[in-house]
Amino acid sequence: MAPTTDTASLSTFYSELAPALDAGTADVSQSLAYLGRHGLLDLGIDARLRDPHDNSGIAPAADLLSTVGGLCLSSAFSLWAHRMTLDFFARGTRSDASEERFAKLRTGELVGSTAMAIGMKHLAGLSDLLITVTEGENGGHTVAGAVPWASNLFDNAVMVTPAHLVRRDGTREKIVIWLDANDSGIDLKHITNLLALSSTQSATLTVNTTITDDNVLSHDFTAFATAFRPTFLLLQTAFCIGLASRCLDSSRSRRGSGDTVGLVHEIDRVDALFTRLREGFDAALDAPDAATPLSLFELRLLGCDTVVAAARLELSLEGGRGFIASSAAARRYREASFLPVQSPSEGHLRWQIARLQEQAA
Repeated sequence: MAPTTDTASLSTFYSELAPALDAGTADVSQSLAYLGRHGLLDLGIDARLRDPHDNSGIAPAADLLSTVGGLCLSSAFSLWAHRMTLDFFARGTRSDASEERFAKLRTGELVGSTAMAIGMKHLAGLSDLLITVTEGENGGHTVAGAVPWASNLFDNAVMVTPAHLVRRDGTREKIVIWLDANDSGIDLKHITNLLALSSTQSATLTVNTTITDDNVLSHDFTAFATAFRPTFLLLQTAFCIGLASRCLDSSRSRRGSGDTVGLVHEIDRVDALFTRLREGFDAALDAPDAATPLSLFELRLLGCDTVVAAARLELSLEGGRGFIASSAAARRYREASFLPVQSPSEGHLRWQIARLQEQAA
């Protein structure tokens, strides 16, 4: 289906859904279903299928994530996880089983869960992989291990995760696999009472199940992750831009009113920060594969810093009204507080940037 939803329609939809998600009376599957009905879940995926190594077709998805991020960050985060799962399947090895999941992910009949946080840490040298696949006979393999955190874990979720493959001869590979979240061998412990993200069906998992070769998307995790990293980081930065822009719009509208006079310089400072973020993002989006890993990590960190500063500024200017938990400003402040935590976290980003700067010196 061709995309049919404009910005005004999205704004109307999320003006009702975002408060319900924040209050815990709805969940993000409603957002994904809405976007699926309007053909918006798989923007840019056809370009990925034409060339799995070309990241230049992600602008439509980035625009959508930025728009949704300004309206409801929990929905944008969920959409990002789903869109990255589609990206993994589009890049991966084909099988009848994976093609069936891929087709249903594109329409929203299935929900995508990207359990790639540990993979990004492993790629940076910060952690080992926590899932082990032991090769069996006749194409059957056992899977065991844990996933510390993944989201979008509804009953109809498909999760993608990296793993160690131990072959019968004792050799090892780093691979990428997919699992059905409703598999009886997967034990989910959902995480509740999250700041702004309780509607995202986030959970820790223990895995003790079996798969076949059909579940393997790649036999070279490092090459696979290096290839998707520009899309991964730029689409995260896109929803940072959306939320920061929305907070700044609110702050700019209060310039010169009441007791905001003392914060005019702060409005200008955050505005300049946002302009630098927007310009860097647009340049990277024009040529994602020309961007260096260092520039992508720096851009993602700038997105984190900008959105946190913009949300704090909005709350300060809103005053006592903003301190009411159900207010939009308070919701956006809670949403922004997630960005330093989301993988790659602020600590991971700063460590990675310092390491890459040392290597370049």
